[in-house]
Amino acid sequence: MLPTENQIIANHNVVADFEKIPPYYLNKVKEMMTYFPGESHSAAYRTGMQLLEKSDSAFACNVGTRELYTNKYLRVNAGGWTGEDIWFTWFAHPSGTRPEASNTIKNLIKEYNDEGYPIHVIGFGWCWDLYSSPSRLKMYLNRIIGRTNRARSKVDPVYGVRWLGTSVGGPDGNRQWGLDSDDYNETANRVCTDTYLGATEEYIEFCKTNGYITKVIFTTGPADSYTGQAGYQGYLKHQYIRNYIAKNPSAILFDYNDILCYDDDGTVTTTTWKGHIYPVISPENLGDGSIGHIGPKGAIRLAKAQWWLLARIAGWDGN
Repeated sequence: MLPTENQIIANHNVVADFEKIPPYYLNKVKEMMTYFPGESHSAAYRTGMQLLEKSDSAFACNVGTRELYTNKYLRVNAGGWTGEDIWFTWFAHPSGTRPEASNTIKNLIKEYNDEGYPIHVIGFGWCWDLYSSPSRLKMYLNRIIGRTNRARSKVDPVYGVRWLGTSVGGPDGNRQWGLDSDDYNETANRVCTDTYLGATEEYIEFCKTNGYITKVIFTTGPADSYTGQAGYQGYLKHQYIRNYIAKNPSAILFDYNDILCYDDDGTVTTTTWKGHIYPVISPENLGDGSIGHIGPKGAIRLAKAQWWLLARIAGWDGN
């Protein structure tokens, strides 16, 4: 990894370190608003914060929307349903032909800033967008219009997988997607992991250009309910995001996936597919799946990492 003073990565290593946050920076975090818009999985970001507060009142928060400034607790924005079409698939359309969805997150950031309650940190709350399978999608056909995967992708000659995922709002329809533009040969889809990275970078530049204090951060997605080929190709996408961050000296990453693959004692859960070993959510973090498809322990781990991340963004050096 390139040495940097600005890069911040919240992964499983920081979960225990949240206890080191100095009181000064706990108070600075309580002046902030955070937002992880997404689909069903994003509930764990919010509920985890509430569970952590119940166990320790020092980590006070309030889940709501459009809440004005306070220094009494962290404002955790609830927001509405946000899928891949809103956050990133629009970026695959040629410049000048992009759908209105390309402005949704930008308009949200602008509106919150203009009205006096700026979002301090925002990142995409991934759902099963990056490795959905037809069987998984059947559960959502009556809930989300257009969530059907069409022809199967071809086997990738480098990684030996068939790419999965959904790309609602993309220029080639709702199809599976891979890592980069070369994977069009296998997916017939211009949407890829680079599309997510490019859209997020555009949000970051939008905030810089307009002088907004909002930090747009990168995230990884779920670690639950996927094994075999689906899980492995999802792991490859997560690794692709991590590798991009490692080369970006100013990037901020909330590694949702990595946080949930480890238990509090540092044990990682893994599985295999065709000889490839990759991490998956631990049974303890998966729990009963009642909170955004994970359990209370997993949600609390996410909350601890969020407080650590926010304190670092507020200026804490992490030591």
